[in-house]
Parts: sequence; structure tokens; C-alpha cells
Amino acid sequence: MTVNVHLVHHTLIDDAWPQIAPLLRRSQRRVANSIGMDDLKHDLEARGQQLWAVKVEDKLKAVILTTILKHPRRSVLRITHIAGSDMKVWIEGALATLVEAAQALGCDAIDAEGRLGWIKHASKCKFKEVSRTYEMEI
Repeated sequence: MTVNVHLVHHTLIDDAWPQIAPLLRRSQRRVANSIGMDDLKHDLEARGQQLWAVKVEDKLKAVILTTILKHPRRSVLRITHIAGSDMKVWIEGALATLVEAAQALGCDAIDAEGRLGWIKHASKCKFKEVSRTYEMEI
């Protein structure tokens, strides 16, 4: 199977939105109390995040959103959202593309937060668990 991962230019977000929004919504739902779909679209158009389209045999299978975090001692490419189907088919190819992009941008690492089910893919893709995020509403 041919896996193609490409960066969607920020000026093409509006055109791509009808296709990518249903996939992205799957991930956005878990943070809906903090971030809406309109917020994500605006951030992508304003270049605060990057949109990566993942196609398998020319069919859109997933979307990945990233942002670059600049810390005093290093830069990190953070995966903020990842959503789609048949992850086992495309995840390794997608991450290989993100690694190349991160290196070209001078990043020292890639990180991500994810729901607990993501752990089955994380270790296969050379991620290691360094912390978990917990939140209490007050």
C-alpha cells in the first residue's frame, strides 16, 4: 500500500476543511471544553499549527496537527491531534515524515499527548512514556 503524508499549506485550509474536519472532530471531541473546531481552523490558517494529510492509495485516512514548541534549550515538534482510521497501516510512514520535517526545522524531539489507547502504537513508533496528563475540573 502506498502511504502519502503531506503538509497542507495554510492558504489551502479552507478548501481542505470539508474533508479533514470530520476526521479531526474525532480528536477534537476529547478537548471540546477547551478547543472548538473553529478554533483549530483559525489556528491552522494563522500558522499556529500545521496540518498533515495522510492518504493511503489516494484516500484520505487521517489528519495530524502539529505545532513547534521552542524551549530555552531545545525545540520540539508536538503532535496536538491525530485522528483517522487504519492507523496500523499508516502510522510508521506518517511518523517517518514528521521526523524528517522536525529535523529540517531544527527540532530535537517529537512529543504528543494521547488517550490511553494510543499506547499500543506509541512503543512501536519509538515513543516512550515520560508522563501522563491528568486534569481536575473545579
